Amino acid sequence: MSTYELLGWPTQVGILFLTIGLVLALVPYLGGADFGVLKVPDLGAEKAKVLKRVGPVIPIIASILFLPVWPKKASIPIIESNPTSTISFEKRMKFDTGWIFVGIFSKERQVYIEGPYAVVAFRPTGGERGNITPAIGDVLLMKDNRNVRIVHYRTDGLKYWETSPPLANRELQDDDLTGVILPKGSLAIVRECTSSSDPGRDPVIWCRVADCNENLDQCIKARSELSH
Repeated sequence: MSTYELLGWPTQVGILFLTIGLVLALVPYLGGADFGVLKVPDLGAEKAKVLKRVGPVIPIIASILFLPVWPKKASIPIIESNPTSTISFEKRMKFDTGWIFVGIFSKERQVYIEGPYAVVAFRPTGGERGNITPAIGDVLLMKDNRNVRIVHYRTDGLKYWETSPPLANRELQDDDLTGVILPKGSLAIVRECTSSSDPGRDPVIWCRVADCNENLDQCIKARSELSH
């Protein structure tokens, strides 16, 4: 994708940037000229002298930003191996639900700036899929192995199962590790998600998930879609 796409800017912004750059580059040579749809302003001798040196740089930069130099984000999750053999309704958790770190999501740019380590494989309420922020009832596909955490699990068991780890008012600890790992390619159903951040920082997304099983309609549909 281009830099404009990465920043979430529409193509029109890039075209406007390029047009302004071309006009400024022409000021030292054609100041005051009128080409109908394109008018070159007369900014005076001093500004024209400056633009003679720096003016050509602006349209060059504007053009470079159109180049597809960034990897395009996949909108649909992809499984490298055969989904029917990878995705099984195997019970992996020794408790009902636990927390996994999904990623860091930029609200301003509407993209993940870290992760996502799990993507939405199926959403019961609509057709959205892929790198979107999860919601209750979504089925997540693990894009990487995910440690399942419960706050103070090793010392207090399931006492704090409802508390999202980053909201426990302390740094993550090994005490939270349950020993359960959701492997890459496995499915889990979302029971709750939290979005939290320090002032001025992008929100961290954690989700409380449960095992997918053959009795849950959305899990069946997610596996069916990923198998085709």
